[in-house]
Amino acid sequence: MRPVNPKFISFLLAIFALLSPALAQDGEDFTGNRPDRPSAPVRASLPKRGTGEVTIAVRSFGVGNITRPGEAAGVWLEVTDSSDKPRDIMIRLRNEDIDGDVALMQRVIVTNPGSTQLVWLYLHLPFATQDTFEIGAFEANKGDIISDGSGVDQQQYTPGRMLGSYRYQINPRQTAPIGIGLIGIIGGKAAGLEQYRWVADPKNDSAMTGHELTELITGLSVSNIPDRWFGYSPMQALVWTSAATEDNPLNIREQQADAIREYVKRGGHFIVILPVVGQNWLAQPTNPLADIMPTVKVTRTEGVDLQTYRSLITRSTISELPSAAVVQSFTPAGTAGQWGAPDAMPIMTGPYGECVVVRRLVGVGMVTVIGIDVASDRLHLKSKAFMAEQFWNRILGKRMRIPTQAEIAAALKNGGKLPNGQTVDIWNPNRAPKMIDFTAVSGAVNNQGSAGTGLLLACIVFVGYWLIAGPVGYFVLRQRNWKQHGWVAFVAATAVFTAIAWGGANVLKPRRVNGKHLTIVDGVYGQPVQRARSWMGLFLPRYGEQELSVAAPVGVGGSEWKNMISTWDPAANGGGSSFASFPDARGYVVDVRRPDTAAFPSRATTKQVQVDWAGALPANWTMPHPVSDSSVPVGKEIRILERPNWKSPDAKWMIEGTLVHGLPAPLRNVKIFVVREPFANGMIDHVDGLRRRMSRQEIPEWKPGDPLVLDTFFSKGIDNMPYPDALKDLTPASNMSNMLSEKDYPDNSVALAISLMDMACPPQPNTQNDARVVLQRSSTHGLDLSRWMTQSCVIVIGELGSDRTDEQIECPIPVRVDGLSGDEVRMRVKGRTFVRWVYPIDATPFTTYDLPPTRPPPTSGDGATPGEGTGP
Repeated sequence: MRPVNPKFISFLLAIFALLSPALAQDGEDFTGNRPDRPSAPVRASLPKRGTGEVTIAVRSFGVGNITRPGEAAGVWLEVTDSSDKPRDIMIRLRNEDIDGDVALMQRVIVTNPGSTQLVWLYLHLPFATQDTFEIGAFEANKGDIISDGSGVDQQQYTPGRMLGSYRYQINPRQTAPIGIGLIGIIGGKAAGLEQYRWVADPKNDSAMTGHELTELITGLSVSNIPDRWFGYSPMQALVWTSAATEDNPLNIREQQADAIREYVKRGGHFIVILPVVGQNWLAQPTNPLADIMPTVKVTRTEGVDLQTYRSLITRSTISELPSAAVVQSFTPAGTAGQWGAPDAMPIMTGPYGECVVVRRLVGVGMVTVIGIDVASDRLHLKSKAFMAEQFWNRILGKRMRIPTQAEIAAALKNGGKLPNGQTVDIWNPNRAPKMIDFTAVSGAVNNQGSAGTGLLLACIVFVGYWLIAGPVGYFVLRQRNWKQHGWVAFVAATAVFTAIAWGGANVLKPRRVNGKHLTIVDGVYGQPVQRARSWMGLFLPRYGEQELSVAAPVGVGGSEWKNMISTWDPAANGGGSSFASFPDARGYVVDVRRPDTAAFPSRATTKQVQVDWAGALPANWTMPHPVSDSSVPVGKEIRILERPNWKSPDAKWMIEGTLVHGLPAPLRNVKIFVVREPFANGMIDHVDGLRRRMSRQEIPEWKPGDPLVLDTFFSKGIDNMPYPDALKDLTPASNMSNMLSEKDYPDNSVALAISLMDMACPPQPNTQNDARVVLQRSSTHGLDLSRWMTQSCVIVIGELGSDRTDEQIECPIPVRVDGLSGDEVRMRVKGRTFVRWVYPIDATPFTTYDLPPTRPPPTSGDGATPGEGTGP
C-alpha cells in the first residue's frame, strides 16, 4: 500500500485546528434541547385531515386566504376534539426559517368535547416560503407558573402525546407577489377600489400607469377577521364597506377590536363607509371601536343629487350620477366644537362647507369615515361615474392615473393613445421593476467585516503552513542536510500552526452580543407612541440557544403593545431567497399570542431578525418637536399664514414655528415638506386626483438642540409647489443598474423613496428603447407616509448614522438578550436609522367649487339638527 503523504496529514491537522474553536465549548449543550423547548420532530409525511383524536383543518391560510412572503400571516384553523371531556390542547405549526431551524408557532386552547373551535395562529413567512406546513395537536401538560412581576401569572405548558396532525399545502393563488400592495375589504362590495386592479401590467407585477400594483383581500367579515394586529399588518388599509346585519360593528369581539385598534396605532389606516341606514359607528358608546372613531356628530340627508359632489368622485363632466342618494355629513362634537387634530379633521367637503369625509389621528395611524355611499351599486353602474383616482387617491395618498378598462384596451392597440388623444404610460418590454428597499435592508444587517477578518487569518495561516511544511521547510532541511528529520519538522510545523490558528481564532472570536441594524422610526406630534421596524444582524456568542425579547419590561409601560420578533431572510431583487440550512437545525417555540420573545438556536454566529415594535423611545431619543411660549396651545405651535396682497396669480404664504430635536446624533439629509390646502380651481382636470399646494426644503445636517426656524428656513413667501416638483427626485433615472441602491437617487434619498413611494411620479411613456424603472418594495410595506399628503401637515424625514462603520448609531429599540438589558444590547447594535415625524396642521380639505353657496336643509338627522355646523 502506498504510504499517506505526511504533508496531506499536516494539511488536515491545520484545517482541524482552524475549526476546533467552534467545536470545543466546555459545558455547552449542543442539542439546544430543554424540557419546555424540545427539538422539532423529524420531518415526515403527516396523516391527512381526520387522523387522530383531534382533527385539524385550515379554513384560511392568510387573512382572506392571501399571504405575501416576508410578512406576518394569520392561519385560521378548525379544531375538533373527539374526547368526552374538556382538556388543554397545544396546537403547533412548523415554520422553517432561513437557517433551517423550525419555529414551532404554538398556542394552547381548551377544547369543548365534540364541537369545532376556530383558532388563529400567526407566523412570519420567509421570502423563500415552504409550500407545505405541518400542524399538530398535542396534550398540553401543565408546567411551572411564572410571574412576570406585573401581577399576572403565566401558566407554562409542555407538549405531551400527539393527538392529531394535518399536512397543509399552499395553493400558489394564495401567495401574493412580493412587490404589490394589499388592501383588506370587510364586506361584499369593493366600493371602486377594484379599479386599482385594472392597470395591472400583463408582463410583471406592477401597475401600467404607476409603480406598485394594489390588490384587494376580499371575503372578510366580522366572523373571520383576526384577533391580533399581526394579521392586518400586510395591509396598507383596512376598508369596512359592509352594511349587512352580520357585519354590524357592535358584533366585533373584544379581541378583534383590540387587534384593529393596535393595527391603527402602529400606523395602519382604518376606513369606514357609513351605511345609509342604521349606522352604529359614530356617537355609539357600545361600539367596541368607539374610542378611535372621529369625535363628530352626523347629519343624514336623503334625496341628494350627487351632481353636487361630482368633482369629489369623478373627473367626468357628463357621466350620469344618482339623483336621490343619501349623504351623511359631519360636524365637530368635541368640547371646543371646532375642527382640529387629532380627534376630528375634515378631509373632503362639499360646496356648502359640509364635511363628508372626516378623519381621526390615532397613534401613528388614522381612522377615516366616509359619508358618501361610494359602495352603492347605483354609483358604479355608469362608466366613469365613480373614479378611484379622483376619490380614493385623495384618501389613500396614491398618485396614479386609472383609465377605464375600455381605455386601457384601446391604448394597448394604439401605442398608448387614448380616444381623447391623451397618452397613457402602458406596459412595454423595457419597464423593469426594482425593489426599492432591497439593498438598503440586506446590506445593513450583514456582519461581513467580522467574518472577513477571520477568513483573512485563515488564509494567512494556511499559506504560511503550506510554505513552512512544504517547499520552504524542505529547502531549509536540504541546505542543512537534515532531510532525515522531515517527519519531526512536519509535526513541529503542524503543532506551531495549530497553536497559531487556535490562539488567533480565540483572540478574534467576539465574546459579546453585538450587531448591525437598519431601523425606521415614526412619530406623530401629540400622540403618545412611536412605532419602529428594525432589521438586525445580531451576533449571539453562545452555543445552544439564546433568548431574545422585545417585550416591554415590567413596570416600564408599553405592556399593552404586542411586539413581534422573527427571523428575517433577505429577498432577492425581484424574487425570493433560498435557505442555507445548518446541519444541526432544530426547533424553537414561539407563542403566537405574544411573539415578542423566543429562545432562538445560537451557534456563535449572526442571527438576522426583524422587529416590529411600538412604545416610548429611550430617553436620549427625543423626536423633532415644536418649541414655543407656554401660552401657545398644544397643536397650534406651527401656523401657516396667507399673504393675499402678494401680487401673484397664487397667494404667497409663510409659515411660523420652530422645531428642535434631541436625537443622539445630527440628523442628516433632512427633507421637510409643508403640505397645504388644495388649489382653489377644483380637481376635475387633474389626472391623478391629488393637487395640493406644497413646499419642500432640505438641510444637509441638523444638530441636536439646534432650533430650526421654519419661517427663515422656508424663506417667507416661497412659491407654491405642486406634487410633481416637490417629489421629482422620487422617480429614478432610466438605464439604472440591476441593483437599486442609494446612488440611484440624488442626495441619498433612499429614506425619501421608501417613505413616499406611493407619491412617486409615475414613469413617463416610453418613447425610446431605454429602460423605465418601476419602483417596488419587499420589506417596507405598511411604512409608507403618502397618505399624510392628503391633509395639511409638516413632514420631516431624515437619517441618523450611515452604513460607514465610523458613522453608525445605536439602535433605538431595546432588545433583551438572555440577562442583558434592552438598553445595554441596543447600545451595542450599531447602524442607521430613518427618522420620520409628522406635525398635523388644522385641516384644509378637498372641496368642490362649481355650485352656488346655497345649502339645502337636511331631511333627517342622527345626532344633529338642520343647520348645525357649517364645516371648516
